[in-house]
Amino acid sequence: MMETTKSKLTRKKKLGYAFGIACESILYNMYYTYFLTFLVQILNVKPYLAGIVIFISIGWDAVTDSVIGYLSDRPGVDKRKLLMKSVLPLCICFVLAWSPIGNLFGDSQALKIIFYTAVSVLIFISVSAVGMLAVKLVGLEATVGGFHLMLALMPFLL
Repeated sequence: MMETTKSKLTRKKKLGYAFGIACESILYNMYYTYFLTFLVQILNVKPYLAGIVIFISIGWDAVTDSVIGYLSDRPGVDKRKLLMKSVLPLCICFVLAWSPIGNLFGDSQALKIIFYTAVSVLIFISVSAVGMLAVKLVGLEATVGGFHLMLALMPFLL
């Protein structure tokens, strides 16, 4: 039989995890608040359709988080290379998300919705990959200190 060891989750670690998820939640909420405003005010997307864009991207992010975790945890996967490969798509998608390319579609709400949903989904697939891989490379201390969030946000600063 295999023995399992249980380690107690200390108050310090609990606070560290809480700090990390609080920072991540603030980031997501800020992004979606401004992205919603951008879609409605700048691109003239109907508010309920802009809400659907955000709903789909959050739902799809929930699905892809586990897939990215599974793919990165396979034996023989070089997490550093995977991390580096996810940074460029994140930067490109972030620039596309805030670009007024949607205005090229004219009054076509459907094309704007499809384009910005795809870009938003790709942003958070990349953010998930960068964040998860950074945590796995640096270790538990990165998560506890909220350091993984800073690593995940680096492409936004480029």
